[in-house]
Amino acid sequence: MAVKVVIRPHPKSHPFAERECYVNPHEQVKVGRSVAKVKAATNNFIFDCKVLSRNHAVIWLDDGQFYIRDTKSSNGTFVNSHRLSRTGEESAPVPIRDGDIVQFGVDVTENQNRSVTHGCIITTFHCDLDVKKSGNIAQDPMVDVSARDLDELARILIETKQHQEVLDMKLSSVQGDITETKSETQQAFKSFLDEDELLSRIEMLENQLLFYTQDLSEDCLHKQLTVSFASLRPAGSARARASCPTACKTGPAFLAALS
Repeated sequence: MAVKVVIRPHPKSHPFAERECYVNPHEQVKVGRSVAKVKAATNNFIFDCKVLSRNHAVIWLDDGQFYIRDTKSSNGTFVNSHRLSRTGEESAPVPIRDGDIVQFGVDVTENQNRSVTHGCIITTFHCDLDVKKSGNIAQDPMVDVSARDLDELARILIETKQHQEVLDMKLSSVQGDITETKSETQQAFKSFLDEDELLSRIEMLENQLLFYTQDLSEDCLHKQLTVSFASLRPAGSARARASCPTACKTGPAFLAALS
């Protein structure tokens, strides 16, 4: 049973019309340059292209699998950028699958006029069959994966992994910044409490010195100090008592010394 093969031009290819050809099992279809007896047509793989050899390559179907072989061409045959053989050497058969990029020849620039370049034929190979690993024609569309699709998937996976590594590095950096900020905040809060305690003690000592400098009798001085300690910064004193109990005992001890 013949299988339809479609060859479409790649954007970087020498211009040509899309080709459609039916290939019978074990039938070899010629790929080559157009000559007087064999002209390019939409139902063959002959091209008006100077970089191709007249007998450049052959394509055939064998046991549910398409193959290609370079037939001693001058400028080579490539499947997914892999050259099949050296110049003038016949290659071994190479499997080709739906979606593969098949290139015939290479771009050639004329020696006398460097501005004139003859482009090569770059095609996308399509066929109406899918091949299982057993070699039988597959009916399940889920296995319709070309080598180009696999390469694209591998590239996406690599890029995803690299992106994940970058995100992990950024996350680690953010976690380090959070830990450092937390430590600095705790230190700043402790310093604030220490400063508040110190200010409360200084204010208490200033009040004590103020009473010392006044010319008061012992009883009057005792009453003044009692009133002062009772009314001195209620909120601040409470905060000071909480943060520094020693400082809050200074007033009562001083009154006891006077009596």
